[in-house]
Amino acid sequence: MTEHNNLPIALTRFIGREKEIAEVKRLLTSPSSPTPSLSPVAQFSDRREGGGKGVGVRLLTLTGSGGCGKTRLAIQVADSLRDKFPDGVWLIELGSLADSALVSQTVASVFDLRQAGKLAPIDLLKNFLRAKNVLLVLDNCEHLIHACAQLAESLLTSCPDLKILATSREALNIAGESLYRVPSLTLPPTQDLPALDILAQYESIHLFVERADAIAPRFELTRDNAPFIAQICQRVDGIPLAIELAAARVKMLTVAQIAARLDNVFRLLTRGSINAMPRQQTLRATMDWSFDLLSEPERILFRRLAVFAGGFTLDQAEVICAGDGLHADDMLDVLADLVDKSLVSVFKYEEGAAARYRMLETIRQYASEKMTEAGEAYSLRARHLDFFLQVAEETEPKHEGSGANQRMNHLHVEYDNLRVALKTAHALGLVEPGLRLASALGEFWETVGYLSEARATCRALLSLSVESRSQLGVARVRVLNLAGYWAILQGDYAEAHQLLEESTALAEEIEDDVSVARSLKYRSFAALTQGDNTAARALVEKSLAILRQLDDQPSIAISLTTLGLVVRDQGDYARARTLFEEALAIRRALNDRNAIASSLRDLGSTAQAQGDPIAEAWLESSLKMSQELNDQFEIPRCLHDLGLVAASRGDTEHAQKLFSQSLAIFQAQGDKRNTLKCIEGLAGTASANGRHERATRLLGAAEVLRETLGVPMLGMYRARHTVMIRNLHDRLESNRLAIVWAEGRAMSLEQAIQYAFGEAIEYDQVELAETRQAAKTKLDGLTARECEVAALIAVGKSNRAIAEVLVLSERTVEGYVGNILNKLGFNARTQIAAWAVQRGLVQPDKTLP
Repeated sequence: MTEHNNLPIALTRFIGREKEIAEVKRLLTSPSSPTPSLSPVAQFSDRREGGGKGVGVRLLTLTGSGGCGKTRLAIQVADSLRDKFPDGVWLIELGSLADSALVSQTVASVFDLRQAGKLAPIDLLKNFLRAKNVLLVLDNCEHLIHACAQLAESLLTSCPDLKILATSREALNIAGESLYRVPSLTLPPTQDLPALDILAQYESIHLFVERADAIAPRFELTRDNAPFIAQICQRVDGIPLAIELAAARVKMLTVAQIAARLDNVFRLLTRGSINAMPRQQTLRATMDWSFDLLSEPERILFRRLAVFAGGFTLDQAEVICAGDGLHADDMLDVLADLVDKSLVSVFKYEEGAAARYRMLETIRQYASEKMTEAGEAYSLRARHLDFFLQVAEETEPKHEGSGANQRMNHLHVEYDNLRVALKTAHALGLVEPGLRLASALGEFWETVGYLSEARATCRALLSLSVESRSQLGVARVRVLNLAGYWAILQGDYAEAHQLLEESTALAEEIEDDVSVARSLKYRSFAALTQGDNTAARALVEKSLAILRQLDDQPSIAISLTTLGLVVRDQGDYARARTLFEEALAIRRALNDRNAIASSLRDLGSTAQAQGDPIAEAWLESSLKMSQELNDQFEIPRCLHDLGLVAASRGDTEHAQKLFSQSLAIFQAQGDKRNTLKCIEGLAGTASANGRHERATRLLGAAEVLRETLGVPMLGMYRARHTVMIRNLHDRLESNRLAIVWAEGRAMSLEQAIQYAFGEAIEYDQVELAETRQAAKTKLDGLTARECEVAALIAVGKSNRAIAEVLVLSERTVEGYVGNILNKLGFNARTQIAAWAVQRGLVQPDKTLP
């Protein structure tokens, strides 16, 4: 992550709660003496500084009824404690998550910990947080209580400086947990109301008046309305959500009318026994009352919006929710009414994007019940599935081509809805659309590292019974191939073999030759990763023969490339070169510029392995074309391969620069697999320069990071790696080699990257001076200071780190980053990093070990 918190910016002022904020902060930060009976979770807090004294509660759970303000209080506390946690405070919103198996992955995604191999998300989290001083805010745990409890206990027993602030309607019930029940807002007396200035200081009154003023400007507390406002606040037990819902009605009703209607509903629900009113029932009464006040079109839209998870746009609501009593042309006005009444909130993900709306989870659950009662659940969920299937198929990200980042971001935004759509397909037995949706999300799942979730989802869909599996045809074959491919990446070769064998058999059964060819290609990859080049070659050659008969030119080019990689790994460089040249000719005839750039890189890499001087020309051509296309997939790969060329001819300084540039982009993209490859490349240049201890540390770091991420080294890279290790054994005394290797293994990924760049914890001032020298001239409309900031982004610096290096405030750095994005027309830091590399602003490291 590049920031030290992800807390949302409040759109309304936080009212009251000074006492609760102070108490929760005290519990989280004040030293406390250890108790002998404490569990290992609690005892961890007594192992740090302070002469054996504790450093506050490790796990604090805010409990209370729905709508009592747990989330808002937790966020307010977290925001006030940012300076107490050097590695950040992070909010994990669990309200829209329905699957307890995804809790760890959801937390990991906040830190951009992408699953790239066999390691489970919980283990990625433990490895990442073990040495960090972090506050996690787990919001809305009640429907995932057991999974959240397991997560908290696992993390707290492994990460001594971690603290967790949870919100839940019930305790997590693990040893060492401390509870804080969030009370209702302070209420005025039921009789003999105080003077207005004193009455206004009660939190419930203050909240009602402020929210009512936002709905009806110039609304104020008066002698006439004060008794009714006090009655409303008392009847809803001071619950913030209920108060806000009531205040939203002042645009339509007087406070006297609101109080009267609310009173009638309460008597109906409690059968006249006020003392028997549980808070959940009170909130439900408020929701029932709020629903009864809606017009019929508002009621229809309100209940239908429950079909969305994680938010929606107006366009989406018009497509999915219109019809049967609600016209699409009226959608905007009706939605606006729901926003005015605090039943729907509006927010934006980024400037310039379409406005997105969402319901608070408590409200959405209530609306969902109304949707079911109206008999609309099946049809709406099916319509939701159809809509988001179309979104996924139209937005399916590809590595090649400009705009891939935008398409990927769009799927990120809609992922809660896409998850719900997949669950709908499984729950309703809609096999064919479910398989199509899983297939469309294939590239997305792999890119973001949700491999375990992807495989589990595919297993569930593939297990659904149908009259004839062959009826599902190509859709099932594609999902079998994807699931098999992900099994390969995670080292589960037995399952991969089973899935890919079924894929081939089904493709042959439906007599779809294209599907047969694709299945064979995936099986070829499985054989290649297991080191069986002979089988890999036979399978891909069979695939290629089928495609040639079909004259499917784009697929032929892909299979030619795959076969080229196989034979190159076998050492048959001449054959590989011929295959890559044929693929290039096809792609040129198709004018597929992104694929052309990829073929040029394949040719250059092959020539480099042969020691052919033409390698550099091929790779330079590929790099130039990729830069023109802004192809962020190919650019860093070209830079890496050019680094190999430079290293092979002994130009270690240039190789080091190229590996560093490639590393900067891969790091910005979160591509940990290729990040490791660049670290290993820099180890090679260090060894060639006689810096054997530095090379050893880098290789040790790479080794443990491969283990941590669950990313095995493919067979095609093992020989080169073995030679490098052997050279280090020859150059260093065995005891010293073991010590330095252990030092490397002790590094985190972040530390390894810093070391690979030649950085200490503080940015090397010589390098900073060189960066400033490179940034003296204005580039593409950026000032010298903005170029300097861009260069620091390219080497992986967060805004806070940049502020420390340049002696600026973090807010000032945020302004510079915003200016850079606007001037260059970018929308992501990864694009800034790539731009800085292309402009030569990133300097090679010059720090000796």
